Amino acid sequence: MDRVNGRAEREDDPLYDFLRTDDRGAIPQGFHLRIDPTTLANVIIGLEHPVKFHVRANDFCLALSEVKRVVPLAVWQNVLAKLAPYASVSVMGGPVWQPHVLIHGGLAIRNHHRVLALDLDSGTSQSGLDPRQIAADLAIVLKGAHDPIDDAHLIHHGQTGVEVFQNVPTPFQPVGQTLLFVNNRRLLRDLSVLGQWERWGGRSETHYQSLAFRIFSDTVCAYQLYRHTDQADFLLEDYSVAVLDLEAPGEPLRISECLQSSYSIDDAVAEQIDEVLQSCTPPDIAFDLRTAMLSIDNEWSWRNDVRDHLNVLPPLFAKEPRQVVSFETEDFKCVAAEAHQQKHLGAWAYYFSKSDTPIRDLARSVLGAKAAKAVIAEPNRSLRKYRFRRFSTSTPPDASLVYRDPWDKSAFGIRIAGLPEAHGIAHSVCRTTSMDVEMVIPHVGLHQHYSPSGRCRQGNARWFGLASRAANLRKR
Repeated sequence: MDRVNGRAEREDDPLYDFLRTDDRGAIPQGFHLRIDPTTLANVIIGLEHPVKFHVRANDFCLALSEVKRVVPLAVWQNVLAKLAPYASVSVMGGPVWQPHVLIHGGLAIRNHHRVLALDLDSGTSQSGLDPRQIAADLAIVLKGAHDPIDDAHLIHHGQTGVEVFQNVPTPFQPVGQTLLFVNNRRLLRDLSVLGQWERWGGRSETHYQSLAFRIFSDTVCAYQLYRHTDQADFLLEDYSVAVLDLEAPGEPLRISECLQSSYSIDDAVAEQIDEVLQSCTPPDIAFDLRTAMLSIDNEWSWRNDVRDHLNVLPPLFAKEPRQVVSFETEDFKCVAAEAHQQKHLGAWAYYFSKSDTPIRDLARSVLGAKAAKAVIAEPNRSLRKYRFRRFSTSTPPDASLVYRDPWDKSAFGIRIAGLPEAHGIAHSVCRTTSMDVEMVIPHVGLHQHYSPSGRCRQGNARWFGLASRAANLRKR
């Protein structure tokens, strides 16, 4: 990598020692007035890891401006390759309890200077429930809550927006965009649904007594809360689309126009970067730093850092209040499963496999007599569609649509009584075919990949407490 040749100060000068540590707060006072630009360029280029620094670190940015003025362009490009500017913020205090809906639909809670989040890996669930009983339990909890922060409150995304409730909203048709927060667990005693969360497999040992229940039409998921990293402060300050005030709730906050897809998040990051750079960065290096911060290929870029932080807090809210948040919204298998489920309603699970076993035989082998009530499909790769038809239909599959591509997968779907049943069927398919299988359950947004070893691979089954059941299933 090109460096600056010629006369320069010693690169082991203690002035530059802070560059070799993670302590960027140790930038020497008046640094830009004391450096030799060529030496600074050589030190940065020779570092093993990129230099992380806040774009508001004026002394360092002024020093970089001087480097750009002095060194050749090729050397400056090599210096840029070793820079990792960021634009985070740190919060010293805040409200006791303030939920934030983030730009991608995720949720985080400001708790004084702390950031709290749902521990999705602690998830446990009960499914196949009576929606009326779920609503009745919610009503009892909210009626007994004298204080929304100390006791309980409900966050619900309805037709008018997202807001805090102290009663069950009407109409009430939850699709996972409804969250009950309980900070007083005594309110759960003797409840037929919510009071049984520990029996579902939930753990009670936690630093925070808070619980969050995510409500679907026939399913309830329970989560503990945990203290998230303070490095996520910037998400709540710069990437919130709705901030809910429990002490003075106002009008519903419309989030449909504000939530961003995965493709448009970069635009929001660019807008934040432009605002910060315009206020503090020397103009001659602003464009260079902006390019570095928005880099897709550089793993250290601020754009990638923002996305990494967002990915840890997956979406719980969607643009439309009646939309189920899917784990992989663009996957055409999920789209096909959702289309069939919406047409036929109820709780359905769909299984996609590359097995050479004809899909009818596979469904019959796994489901037994229940196969008669299943639906089956072969993929049309050119149309990227699945055409589900009843198992009992005598029309033979179109041979031209089957196994034309090694990535094609045949599928079957079946109504389920609950998520554990669906989970067990997935493992049965794996054991029968000795191949991977994908399971999609549209009405709760579950999409999980399984392997013959019994492990739950990529997916969100753990959000529903299903991944922990894999070990027990393997022993059967």
